[in-house]
Amino acid sequence: HFAEALENNSSLRSIALNESNIDTIGAQAIAAMLEKNIALTSINVDWNPAIGYEGGKAIAKALETNFTLNSVSLNGAAIGYEGAIAIANALIKNRSLTHISLRHNDIGDKGVTAIAEALITNKSITSLMLNDNHISDEGAKAIARLIEHSTSLEGIYLNDNQISDEGAKIIAEALIKNTSIKSIDLSGNPIQAEGLTAIANMVETKLSLYSVTMNWHPAGAQLRNEVSMHSRRNYLYHNASELLDTLDTALAWSARNPDFDTDKIETDLKSCAESIESIRTEGYASLLPAETLAELENEWLLRVLQFLLSSIDPLTINHQDEN
Repeated sequence: HFAEALENNSSLRSIALNESNIDTIGAQAIAAMLEKNIALTSINVDWNPAIGYEGGKAIAKALETNFTLNSVSLNGAAIGYEGAIAIANALIKNRSLTHISLRHNDIGDKGVTAIAEALITNKSITSLMLNDNHISDEGAKAIARLIEHSTSLEGIYLNDNQISDEGAKIIAEALIKNTSIKSIDLSGNPIQAEGLTAIANMVETKLSLYSVTMNWHPAGAQLRNEVSMHSRRNYLYHNASELLDTLDTALAWSARNPDFDTDKIETDLKSCAESIESIRTEGYASLLPAETLAELENEWLLRVLQFLLSSIDPLTINHQDEN
């Protein structure tokens, strides 16, 4: 009855039905609702293991035609690899979802391969959670292919799987070629020194990747410190770069709108300066190519100059010229 009531809902944007004893029939009712509802943007049906793969397949079928949902969470729903394959087929057609979480579903290498292949063509998903799914190095190969080709994925979470050194090295090689991923979690995997070294060497060269979560054994203390340092460097660089892009938009808008509130511009200029200063004061300048840091500083000075010039009243200048 609850699902039926939501079919024509036009106001509710998000529902959470975690640990609600939803079974396959309940999941099918939710799927029928999702085929008609055009208001919901987020649904959570976590930790309802009675949903099973048949319930997962029903929800996946609804996702093929639902283009309002942005986020779907099916953690602990026991959908297995069959349910994951159905989700993958839906992701080929769906273009509204940006976040999908399938933690603890035992999708295995077969399921993750289907998901990864679908996401190579899907350009809307930015966050993918596949924790605790019995994914091995074979599945890591499919993930690596996705990482290598994806231009939209920003966060991928693979903790508590069975990825070893071989899988870690393959993923590290793919991340070198990727320009969109900012965060990756590989903690809880049996990755040893060889895999940790590959990840550490990759992070050193990747300015776009600023959050790397790993398990570190005592022998990897030096590697852990290196990854931590480079991740912090990358975060500061990324933060400054994003603020510069934001300032570009704000300065262009303020130039066309005399009444534009410039307080936010001043705040962003200050925040950007603080990130650049932190790169120097925290000792990360030596971890960046000199020309990269110089370019960052020059771009910031350019925005400051643009802001100062936009703040000058042309009538005041003309009046001074006449005098």
